Amino acid sequence: MKRLFTSTVVAALMVAPTAGQGANWTQVTTANSPSARRDHAMAFDGVRGKVVMFGGYTVSTGLRDDTWEYDGVSWSQITTSTRPNARYAHATAFDSVRGKLVLFGGNISNNYLNDTWEYDGVNWARATTANSPPARSFHTTAYDSSRGKLVLFGGYDNNGNYLNDTWEYDGVNWTEVITTTSPSARRAQAMIYDDWRAKLVMFGGIDCCNFFDDTWEYDGGDWTQVTTATSPVARRWHAMAYDKWRAKPVMFGGYYSSYLSDTREFDGVDWTQPAIATSPGARRSHAMAYDSWRAKTVLFGGYDNSHLNDTWEYDGGVPPGPTAEVTTSTLTTTATPPPVRDHALASLPAGGALLFGGEASYGPFALTYELHGTDWSKQFSFLNPMARTGHALLVDGARQNNVMFGGENFAGSKLADTWTYQSGQWSDLAPATSPSPRSHHAMAPDPNTDAVLLFGGEDAAGGAIADMWSWDGIDWSQITPATMPPARSGHGLAWDQLRDVLVLFGGADGTTRLDGVWEWDGTDWLHVPPAPYNGAAYGPAARDQMVMAYDPYAERVMVSGGETDTGCAIDAWTWDGIAWLRLLPTNGTLPSGRRGAQLVFDTAANQLRLHGGGCGAQFSAELWTFQLPAFARSDSFGVGCAGSNGVPMLSVVGGTLPVLGATLDFAYDNGPTILGITPIMSVGFDDESFQGLPLPLPLAALGLPGCTLYHSGEVSESFVATPTASQFTWSLSLPNNAGFLGQEFFFQGLHLELPPAANWAALSNAVGIRIGDQ
Repeated sequence: MKRLFTSTVVAALMVAPTAGQGANWTQVTTANSPSARRDHAMAFDGVRGKVVMFGGYTVSTGLRDDTWEYDGVSWSQITTSTRPNARYAHATAFDSVRGKLVLFGGNISNNYLNDTWEYDGVNWARATTANSPPARSFHTTAYDSSRGKLVLFGGYDNNGNYLNDTWEYDGVNWTEVITTTSPSARRAQAMIYDDWRAKLVMFGGIDCCNFFDDTWEYDGGDWTQVTTATSPVARRWHAMAYDKWRAKPVMFGGYYSSYLSDTREFDGVDWTQPAIATSPGARRSHAMAYDSWRAKTVLFGGYDNSHLNDTWEYDGGVPPGPTAEVTTSTLTTTATPPPVRDHALASLPAGGALLFGGEASYGPFALTYELHGTDWSKQFSFLNPMARTGHALLVDGARQNNVMFGGENFAGSKLADTWTYQSGQWSDLAPATSPSPRSHHAMAPDPNTDAVLLFGGEDAAGGAIADMWSWDGIDWSQITPATMPPARSGHGLAWDQLRDVLVLFGGADGTTRLDGVWEWDGTDWLHVPPAPYNGAAYGPAARDQMVMAYDPYAERVMVSGGETDTGCAIDAWTWDGIAWLRLLPTNGTLPSGRRGAQLVFDTAANQLRLHGGGCGAQFSAELWTFQLPAFARSDSFGVGCAGSNGVPMLSVVGGTLPVLGATLDFAYDNGPTILGITPIMSVGFDDESFQGLPLPLPLAALGLPGCTLYHSGEVSESFVATPTASQFTWSLSLPNNAGFLGQEFFFQGLHLELPPAANWAALSNAVGIRIGDQ
C-alpha cells in the first residue's frame, strides 16, 4: 500500500535559514569535560558515533589512563575493566572494518612502548601480535579504509633515534613495509587518510636539527612527496583530521618558534588558509578527530604554557546538511568481464544481473554476461545485438524478461532497435511503432501499468530529446502529458516503490548539465524543488551519466558519481521525495569518480551493486556494493469512527521515529470518559488482508457502520496510563535487534461505548511504522 512520510520526517529535514556560512571554529561548553591535558590521542568511532579520547599528560596528575567519549553534546568518562597503562605521545586510529579503535605505543616516564590495544566501545583489550613495530612515541597512525590496514609512520625510540619506518596492521599482525622512497626520519608529525583520493597525507614534524614543512602521500605501495605552490610554516605537535564532507584534510596549530593558531586545508594539490572569524587559541600537543555523523572536526585540549581542556568544533564553512552512513565494499568475482563503461546492466527476473555491450579500452564490447552472486558467466545466444554504447536495459517483471532499446554503434549511428533477453537468448523484435534512434536515454518499469517507460536521450544529430514512451511487451506508444521535463540525455530514472512515482534526475541538454528533480505520477510530470538546508540549495551538483536506482531496503532512490562541471564526482545521495540526504561511507571509501557505470539492486543480497564505468581514459571492471540504512518512518492513514467524545485520533507523540532501541509513545485522543473503560491498542503485521478478507474492511456487518478495520490485528493490549482529560497514552519499546530492520507494524485503537451511543464501539485511524536504524 502506498505510504507517505509524516510531517515529523519532513520537519526534520526542513531547517530554518541561518545567517553566514563562513568557515568558523565554535567553542562548545559541555556539562562534563576531561581534565586539561596534552599529548593525548583521539579518533572517531564511526560505528557508535562517538569521538574517543585516551590518556595524555596533565600538570596536576601526570600521566593519564582515562577513556572519554564525546557525542557532540557532552563528554562522558568510560569505566573499563581493563585499559592501557597511563601514557602520552601515543597514537590511535579507528578500524572501520572491524569497528575498533586501535592504539599503539607512547611514553611512560621516558620508557617508550610498543604495545597494541583495541577498544570496542565497552572495553580495552591488548592485542597479541607475532610482529610489532619497535617501541616509540610521537609517531602517527591513520586507517587506510580502502585496504583495511592501519598505517604507522616514524616517531622517536628509546635510543634517541628519529624513525622513518612504515608499518601496517591488519587486525591480526603488524608488517613492516619497505618502500622505495620515504619521508626522512622525524617525530611529532601529523597524518590522516584522505578517503576520496585513497591516500595517506602527512605534514611536518622535526628531527634532531630541523622543523619540516613538507607534504607526503602514501598509497599503500610507496611514499611520494607533494610539491605545493604554498605551504604552511614548518611545525611539530600539530594535529590533523580528515573532513569527509568536503574531502579535505584540516590542520590546526602546533609549534615552530612560538605556538601557532592557523587553520590550513589541503585539496590534494595545494594548501590554503581559510579566513576564520573565531579560532581556538594558539597551542600545541592537542588532538583532533572528524565526527562524520555530524560533519564536524572536533579539537580538544593541548598546551599554551598551561594545559587546556577546551572543546572546539570546525565545520569548514560549508553547511554539511543531513547525512547518513553507507557501507561499501568491492567484491572479488570470477570470470570477470574486461573493464567497460557505457554498457548496460539490469537485474534478471529470477535474480542476478545481465550485462551487455559498452566500450572497453580496446574498443567495442559486444558480449553478454550474467552475474550470479560473485560469479560472472559469458552467455552464447543464437542471435546477438550489435555492439553499442549508451543503450538502456532493464528487467521487465510483468513479462519475466529483459528489454533493451537503442544506443549508439561504433560507426557513430544511433539505434532504434528493441531486444528482449530470456532464458539465455536474445530476440530482435520488430514493433509497429518505435521511439526515434537515440542513445543515453533512460528506462524504468511502471508496476501500475506493467509497462516500461522511456524518457529522453540524444538524437542522431547530437541534440537532447524530451519525449516519453511506453512499452507493453508488444509495441511502443508515445505518452504526451501536459507537462514535460526539459530535453536531456545522460539522466537517471528510477521507480520509487514506496511513493509510487517515477523519479528523474540530472542529465545534460547539450550545453548545460542539469540538477533538477522531476516526478511522474502516472498522469503528469511535476518539477520537485528539493528542501533547502540552512536556507541554501542542498543536493548533488548538476551532472550527467551518473548511476541511479531505487533501493527497496532503504526505501530511497540513490544517485552516485557521474560527470559534473568540475570532473567525475565521488559522492552518493538518496532522495525521499522531499530532500536530498548525502551518504558518508562508514569505511571511508566510495567508488572512484566515474561516468558510464551501472547500478542495480541485488534482491538476494538486499543491497545495491555498481559495476564498471570510468573517468578520462579509465575503464573499470570493479563490482561495488552499497549497503544503505533501513530508514525509519511512520505514517497515519485511514479515518476513525465517532464515539460519544468525538472521533478517536491515534498518533505517535514526541517527534520520535521507530529506530532500533527507541521508545515510541502513542497518544489516543477523544477517548472514553466513562469510568472503567480503557482503550485497546490493536497491533497487526499486515495492512492488506484480515483472515483472508481484503483491507481496509468496513465493519458495518458487525454493527459498526462507518467504522473500518485497517490491519490484520494479531495482538492487542490495553492502554494502562491514567487518562488526562480524554487522552490516553501507550508506550512501545522497540528491540535493539537487527532482525527487526525493515519490518512494518500497524496500530489502531478502539474503545467500547455504552448506550445511548450510536455504536457499541469507536475506532481510531491507523498508524503504520517501519523500523529502521536511521
